[in-house]
Amino acid sequence: MRIHGHTLLFWLALLLLGPLLLWQGRQAKKTIPRLPEAAGDTAGHVAGEGGPLRVLFVGESTAVGVGVTHRDESLVGHFSRGLAQQRRRAVHWRLLGHNGATVAELLPKIAAMPAEACDLVLLAIGANDAKALRSPRQWRADLRALVQALQHKTGRARICISAMPPMGQFPALPQPLRWLMGVQARRLDLVTQALCRAGGEVRHVVVDFGLFRPELFASDGFHPSGAGYARWAACLQRTLET
Repeated sequence: MRIHGHTLLFWLALLLLGPLLLWQGRQAKKTIPRLPEAAGDTAGHVAGEGGPLRVLFVGESTAVGVGVTHRDESLVGHFSRGLAQQRRRAVHWRLLGHNGATVAELLPKIAAMPAEACDLVLLAIGANDAKALRSPRQWRADLRALVQALQHKTGRARICISAMPPMGQFPALPQPLRWLMGVQARRLDLVTQALCRAGGEVRHVVVDFGLFRPELFASDGFHPSGAGYARWAACLQRTLET
């Protein structure tokens, strides 16, 4: 089922279950704990034998490590260490993002950052846009603007967009809201895939999250735990080998 099929399901659910979904959304906002960003610097270095790879991480709560105590346990930490080991090179990384960010909110941050050459830009985005019920058309416009801004700032960097989080498996969300968020995330992810197929140095990185187990979630049931971030980073590394 492609974008139109998911759109039909999405709007049919809103029509039939609108009041219940609205109530569940408000309750989830009240009851899901708002965890802090991981402690640690927004730039770092992983030692290696060869010349350094320069990596820029851009994104929302998962980019800044919500769900774990320190940046070392986050996606940034796990991925940078794994990349250094995989490529047998040093890794210089930098992080740009904040908890709760939508793609549109990241655009001013990209515009304000100084131009710098990078080898890889990794985007961890989408959950907040899905929660805000952004339409596929709006998501496409925002994502295209973000990619263009990053290309302008980072030169010929390879830009990789991680697959949309599997919101249909988040234990913090009750049913049928969880199901609806899964459909919404899938709608936006299909747009991301189409944008990446259109050409340029942009790649949609498929992440085989599989069936999430409880230990892969933080205490809020919404963000990854350290084990969850490690699994995510490993999936990204395997995909980037191809």
